Amino acid sequence: MRYATSTYLVLASVLAMAVLIAIQVAWLRQSEQLIEEQFQTNVNTALCSTVQTLAQQEDAQAPFGQACVPSVVECGEELNELIKTDLFAQTLSSTLAGFNINLPYEARVCAKAPDTLQEASAELPPYSCALDPITQTDSHFLNLEFAGRKKYMLNKMGMMTGASFGILLLICLLFFYATYRLLREQKMSDLNREFFNHMAHEFRTPLTNIKLASSLLARKDLVPAGKPHLNIIQSEATQLMQQVEQVLYLARLEKNDYLLRKENCDVVELFQSTVTAMDLQVAKQNANIHFTPPPDFPTIQVDSLHLQNALRNLLDNALKYAGEDAEIRIDLKESGDRILFSVSDNGPGLSALQQEQIFTPFYRQQTSRNNCKGFGLGLAYVKRIVDLHKGQINVMSTEGQGTRFEINLPKS
Repeated sequence: MRYATSTYLVLASVLAMAVLIAIQVAWLRQSEQLIEEQFQTNVNTALCSTVQTLAQQEDAQAPFGQACVPSVVECGEELNELIKTDLFAQTLSSTLAGFNINLPYEARVCAKAPDTLQEASAELPPYSCALDPITQTDSHFLNLEFAGRKKYMLNKMGMMTGASFGILLLICLLFFYATYRLLREQKMSDLNREFFNHMAHEFRTPLTNIKLASSLLARKDLVPAGKPHLNIIQSEATQLMQQVEQVLYLARLEKNDYLLRKENCDVVELFQSTVTAMDLQVAKQNANIHFTPPPDFPTIQVDSLHLQNALRNLLDNALKYAGEDAEIRIDLKESGDRILFSVSDNGPGLSALQQEQIFTPFYRQQTSRNNCKGFGLGLAYVKRIVDLHKGQINVMSTEGQGTRFEINLPKS
């Protein structure tokens, strides 16, 4: 279960990284396209502005205007000579500088294709402008070529590209570090779980022998002075055995190494037997457990062993925290295709923060009582059993007014 979750988390993170990189690349390409379009617009505007400026100067308009009078063929050669003059170069350079374009360029005059000569809306190539304002025919256009255009674009995008790759690199490093830490923590968690499992198994054997030996001693005639000590041995061995069993059960449930053994179960009888089994503990604390069995209650499909353990854990918690003269109530009823039962007590109650963490393994409720034993596994075990039965568990409590655990389970 944990391995699957970690694997899915890593795969989801890798997918998110791939999507992020794809988005960054697409954004850089779009930025490059926008810069290219802006550059082209500025160059076209500068060219057309230069042509308009030359058209307003008589010393420039006359030679350009007469260049295309002889024929269209000779026109291109004469115009190419004219754009090499200092007047044209100064005018164009000054106009380009106004758009912060200081790249070296090569200007040339190109003839329009024969099939577009009569089309006023014919599209010109990039970095071009028509010469018709200063020529008598519209057969040629002015075109610029920039040798350092690619470098210019990279310089324009330098900061954006550097920032993007820097952020991506940082995210990748954080991702790999987080993945490394996750896998390392998971390995440590697995080692700790295996340690606790082996420790619990090692404890269970001597505890079983202690309980067996104390039971055999209890059947023999002992002097009255020895019986209290024997009772203490039996009580503490039973308590420790329950904690060991909880560790083992919860470890198997967390590893998803346990399948519920569902069978038809008489819930009323199961609840009554659980309450009866706790009579000595209840009498010792001068407590009361109130349970009124509902009539004609149906049987349901559950794992009776774990459901009984879950109920016993809830009752143990109620007795533990409510203390002397505890009043505990068990309610059981039907609701459609589900059953609802609850365990209420008159203990000190839980704060809002405690209610959020109460089902966390190894979490122990802070209380003024110092005799509340346990590892903080009981309620985590109860919730896991309820989840495996496809049920829900809720806790309702107010500090100083007791606690109520409500559980609903499907009938099958």
